[in-house]
Amino acid sequence: VYKRQTQDYESTFAGAYGSASLGEAGSLVVFGFLNTDGREDNGSEVTVGSLWRGEAGPVDLRLEGSLQRGERNGTDVSAYMVGVRAGGDLSEKVNATLWFDHLSGDSDPDDAEIGVFNTLFATNHAFYGSADYFLNIPVHTGGLGLQDAALKFRFNLSPEAILRVDLHIFRTAQEGDLSTRALANELDLSLTKRLFDGLSALAGYSFVQARDGIRELGRLDENAHWMFVMLDASF
Repeated sequence: VYKRQTQDYESTFAGAYGSASLGEAGSLVVFGFLNTDGREDNGSEVTVGSLWRGEAGPVDLRLEGSLQRGERNGTDVSAYMVGVRAGGDLSEKVNATLWFDHLSGDSDPDDAEIGVFNTLFATNHAFYGSADYFLNIPVHTGGLGLQDAALKFRFNLSPEAILRVDLHIFRTAQEGDLSTRALANELDLSLTKRLFDGLSALAGYSFVQARDGIRELGRLDENAHWMFVMLDASF
Protein backbone atom coordinates (compact mmCIF):
# COMPACT_ATOMS: atom_id res chain seq x y z
CA VAL A 1 0.00 0.00 0.00
CA TYR A 2 1.36 3.39 -1.00
CA LYS A 3 -0.02 6.57 0.55
CA ARG A 4 0.81 10.13 -0.42
CA GLN A 5 -0.32 12.98 1.79
CA THR A 6 -0.09 16.72 1.18
CA GLN A 7 -1.52 19.59 3.16
CA ASP A 8 -4.82 19.31 1.34
CA TYR A 9 -5.51 15.63 0.58
CA GLU A 10 -4.37 12.02 0.87
CA SER A 11 -4.08 9.48 -1.96
CA THR A 12 -3.80 5.71 -1.67
CA PHE A 13 -2.66 3.02 -4.09
CA ALA A 14 -2.96 -0.63 -3.03
CA GLY A 15 -2.75 -3.88 -4.90
CA ALA A 16 -2.73 -7.65 -4.62
CA TYR A 17 -2.09 -10.53 -6.99
CA GLY A 18 -1.96 -14.29 -7.04
CA SER A 19 -0.61 -16.86 -9.48
CA ALA A 20 -1.31 -20.51 -10.17
CA SER A 21 0.04 -23.22 -12.41
CA LEU A 22 -2.56 -24.83 -14.66
CA GLY A 23 -0.34 -27.72 -15.67
CA GLU A 24 -0.44 -28.37 -19.39
CA ALA A 25 -2.98 -25.53 -19.71
CA GLY A 26 -0.34 -22.94 -18.79
CA SER A 27 -0.33 -20.50 -15.90
CA LEU A 28 -2.68 -17.81 -14.62
CA VAL A 29 -2.14 -14.57 -12.72
CA VAL A 30 -5.01 -12.55 -11.23
CA PHE A 31 -4.62 -9.08 -9.76
CA GLY A 32 -6.49 -6.11 -8.37
CA PHE A 33 -5.58 -2.47 -7.69
CA LEU A 34 -7.29 0.25 -5.71
CA ASN A 35 -6.43 3.85 -6.57
CA THR A 36 -7.99 6.64 -4.51
CA ASP A 37 -7.43 10.37 -4.91
CA GLY A 38 -8.45 12.53 -1.98
CA ARG A 39 -8.80 15.70 -4.00
CA GLU A 40 -12.35 16.97 -4.35
CA ASP A 41 -14.37 15.05 -6.98
CA ASN A 42 -11.47 12.76 -7.95
CA GLY A 43 -12.99 9.63 -6.43
CA SER A 44 -11.78 6.06 -6.21
CA GLU A 45 -11.47 3.35 -8.85
CA VAL A 46 -10.66 -0.34 -8.96
CA THR A 47 -8.73 -2.20 -11.66
CA VAL A 48 -9.07 -6.00 -11.76
CA GLY A 49 -7.68 -8.36 -14.33
CA SER A 50 -5.91 -11.57 -15.24
CA LEU A 51 -2.99 -12.77 -17.35
CA TRP A 52 -2.81 -16.25 -18.90
CA ARG A 53 0.32 -17.76 -20.43
CA GLY A 54 0.38 -21.02 -22.38
CA GLU A 55 1.68 -22.83 -25.42
CA ALA A 56 0.28 -24.28 -28.61
CA GLY A 57 3.03 -26.49 -29.97
CA PRO A 58 6.04 -24.23 -30.69
CA VAL A 59 3.99 -21.03 -30.24
CA ASP A 60 4.04 -19.14 -26.94
CA LEU A 61 0.69 -17.53 -26.15
CA ARG A 62 -0.35 -14.76 -23.78
CA LEU A 63 -3.79 -13.31 -23.14
CA GLU A 64 -4.61 -10.59 -20.63
CA GLY A 65 -7.52 -8.36 -19.77
CA SER A 66 -8.46 -5.71 -17.21
CA LEU A 67 -11.60 -3.89 -16.13
CA GLN A 68 -11.81 -0.50 -14.43
CA ARG A 69 -14.79 0.56 -12.36
CA GLY A 70 -15.44 3.29 -9.83
CA GLU A 71 -15.28 7.06 -10.02
CA ARG A 72 -12.74 9.37 -11.68
CA ASN A 73 -12.93 13.16 -11.48
CA GLY A 74 -16.42 12.85 -10.03
CA THR A 75 -17.72 10.74 -12.93
CA ASP A 76 -18.47 7.00 -13.12
CA VAL A 77 -15.81 4.88 -14.86
CA SER A 78 -16.41 1.86 -17.07
CA ALA A 79 -13.24 1.00 -19.02
CA TYR A 80 -11.26 -2.05 -20.13
CA MET A 81 -8.16 -3.29 -21.92
CA VAL A 82 -7.26 -6.55 -23.67
CA GLY A 83 -3.93 -7.79 -24.95
CA VAL A 84 -2.94 -10.79 -27.08
CA ARG A 85 0.55 -12.13 -27.88
CA ALA A 86 1.66 -15.07 -30.02
CA GLY A 87 5.28 -15.79 -30.77
CA GLY A 88 7.95 -18.38 -31.27
CA ASP A 89 11.25 -19.25 -32.88
CA LEU A 90 11.37 -19.13 -36.67
CA SER A 91 14.87 -20.59 -36.59
CA GLU A 92 17.74 -21.04 -34.16
CA LYS A 93 18.57 -17.34 -34.47
CA VAL A 94 15.24 -15.65 -35.20
CA ASN A 95 12.21 -15.17 -32.94
CA ALA A 96 9.00 -13.37 -33.94
CA THR A 97 6.00 -12.14 -31.93
CA LEU A 98 2.61 -10.85 -33.07
CA TRP A 99 1.14 -8.35 -30.64
CA PHE A 100 -2.16 -6.50 -30.22
CA ASP A 101 -3.36 -4.27 -27.38
CA HIS A 102 -6.71 -2.50 -27.17
CA LEU A 103 -7.21 0.15 -24.48
CA SER A 104 -10.78 1.44 -24.46
CA GLY A 105 -11.51 5.09 -25.26
CA ASP A 106 -14.30 7.52 -24.53
CA SER A 107 -16.53 8.15 -27.55
CA ASP A 108 -18.56 10.87 -25.78
CA PRO A 109 -16.68 12.87 -23.12
CA ASP A 110 -19.85 14.84 -22.31
CA ASP A 111 -21.95 11.91 -21.13
CA ALA A 112 -22.22 10.65 -17.55
CA GLU A 113 -19.61 7.87 -17.89
CA ILE A 114 -15.86 7.78 -18.54
CA GLY A 115 -14.94 4.99 -20.95
CA VAL A 116 -11.19 5.51 -21.35
CA PHE A 117 -8.76 3.06 -19.75
CA ASN A 118 -6.08 4.52 -17.49
CA THR A 119 -2.74 2.67 -17.45
CA LEU A 120 -2.11 4.08 -13.95
CA PHE A 121 1.63 3.91 -13.19
CA ALA A 122 2.57 1.61 -16.06
CA THR A 123 6.00 1.49 -17.72
CA ASN A 124 4.54 2.15 -21.16
CA HIS A 125 8.02 2.67 -22.64
CA ALA A 126 8.43 -1.11 -22.59
CA PHE A 127 5.25 -1.66 -24.61
CA TYR A 128 4.08 1.26 -26.76
CA GLY A 129 7.14 2.26 -28.74
CA SER A 130 10.63 3.32 -27.71
CA ALA A 131 10.08 6.92 -28.89
CA ASP A 132 7.66 7.41 -25.95
CA TYR A 133 4.75 9.21 -27.64
CA PHE A 134 2.24 7.09 -25.67
CA LEU A 135 3.58 7.12 -22.13
CA ASN A 136 0.53 8.69 -20.47
CA ILE A 137 -2.70 6.96 -21.39
CA PRO A 138 -5.34 8.48 -21.54
CA VAL A 139 -3.73 11.95 -21.84
CA HIS A 140 -1.47 11.26 -24.83
CA THR A 141 -4.36 10.01 -26.98
CA GLY A 142 -6.84 12.71 -25.99
CA GLY A 143 -9.01 10.29 -24.01
CA LEU A 144 -9.73 8.23 -27.14
CA GLY A 145 -7.87 5.10 -26.02
CA LEU A 146 -5.21 3.23 -27.95
CA GLN A 147 -4.78 0.28 -30.28
CA ASP A 148 -1.28 -1.07 -30.84
CA ALA A 149 -0.74 -3.73 -33.52
CA ALA A 150 2.90 -4.80 -33.60
CA LEU A 151 5.28 -7.31 -35.11
CA LYS A 152 8.48 -7.88 -33.14
CA PHE A 153 11.61 -9.72 -34.20
CA ARG A 154 14.65 -10.80 -32.18
CA PHE A 155 17.78 -11.81 -34.08
CA ASN A 156 20.49 -13.64 -32.14
CA LEU A 157 23.43 -12.45 -34.21
CA SER A 158 25.96 -14.17 -31.94
CA PRO A 159 26.21 -15.31 -28.31
CA GLU A 160 27.15 -11.72 -27.45
CA ALA A 161 24.90 -9.68 -29.77
CA ILE A 162 21.11 -9.36 -30.13
CA LEU A 163 19.26 -7.21 -32.67
CA ARG A 164 15.60 -6.31 -32.05
CA VAL A 165 13.27 -4.92 -34.73
CA ASP A 166 9.78 -3.76 -33.70
CA LEU A 167 7.07 -2.47 -36.03
CA HIS A 168 4.07 -0.68 -34.48
CA ILE A 169 0.81 0.63 -35.94
CA PHE A 170 -0.90 2.98 -33.46
CA ARG A 171 -4.57 3.96 -33.67
CA THR A 172 -7.09 5.41 -31.26
CA ALA A 173 -9.82 3.08 -30.00
CA GLN A 174 -12.44 5.79 -30.67
CA GLU A 175 -12.49 8.42 -33.40
CA GLY A 176 -14.05 11.24 -31.41
CA ASP A 177 -13.61 14.58 -33.21
CA LEU A 178 -10.59 13.38 -35.21
CA SER A 179 -10.76 12.93 -38.97
CA THR A 180 -9.05 9.53 -38.60
CA ARG A 181 -8.10 7.06 -35.88
CA ALA A 182 -4.62 6.61 -37.38
CA LEU A 183 -2.00 8.04 -34.99
CA ALA A 184 1.45 6.84 -36.05
CA ASN A 185 3.56 4.06 -37.47
CA GLU A 186 6.80 3.37 -35.61
CA LEU A 187 9.96 1.40 -36.36
CA ASP A 188 12.22 0.62 -33.38
CA LEU A 189 15.70 -0.86 -33.80
CA SER A 190 17.99 -1.82 -30.93
CA LEU A 191 21.30 -3.64 -30.79
CA THR A 192 22.68 -5.10 -27.56
CA LYS A 193 26.33 -6.21 -27.45
CA ARG A 194 27.91 -7.86 -24.42
CA LEU A 195 31.41 -6.43 -24.11
CA PHE A 196 32.45 -8.65 -21.20
CA ASP A 197 30.92 -10.04 -18.02
CA GLY A 198 29.02 -7.28 -16.25
CA LEU A 199 29.18 -4.72 -19.07
CA SER A 200 27.16 -4.42 -22.26
CA ALA A 201 26.51 -1.70 -24.82
CA LEU A 202 23.06 -0.81 -26.20
CA ALA A 203 22.25 1.39 -29.20
CA GLY A 204 18.83 2.18 -30.61
CA TYR A 205 17.04 4.12 -33.32
CA SER A 206 13.35 4.91 -33.79
CA PHE A 207 11.48 6.37 -36.75
CA VAL A 208 7.93 7.61 -36.16
CA GLN A 209 5.67 8.36 -39.12
CA ALA A 210 3.15 10.95 -37.96
CA ARG A 211 -0.40 10.29 -39.18
CA ASP A 212 -3.25 12.79 -39.22
CA GLY A 213 -4.66 11.68 -35.86
CA ILE A 214 -1.55 12.52 -33.84
CA ARG A 215 -1.16 15.79 -35.73
CA GLU A 216 -4.73 16.81 -34.89
CA LEU A 217 -4.13 15.96 -31.23
CA GLY A 218 -1.16 18.36 -31.27
CA ARG A 219 1.25 15.63 -30.18
CA LEU A 220 3.48 15.52 -33.27
CA ASP A 221 3.58 17.82 -36.30
CA GLU A 222 5.99 15.87 -38.51
CA ASN A 223 7.85 12.59 -38.76
CA ALA A 224 10.27 12.05 -35.87
CA HIS A 225 13.66 10.40 -35.42
CA TRP A 226 15.19 9.36 -32.09
CA MET A 227 18.35 7.51 -31.19
CA PHE A 228 20.47 6.64 -28.18
CA VAL A 229 23.65 4.87 -27.07
CA MET A 230 24.20 3.58 -23.53
CA LEU A 231 26.39 1.34 -21.40
CA ASP A 232 24.80 -1.10 -18.95
CA ALA A 233 26.95 -2.23 -16.02
CA SER A 234 25.93 -4.83 -13.43
CA PHE A 235 27.71 -5.67 -10.19
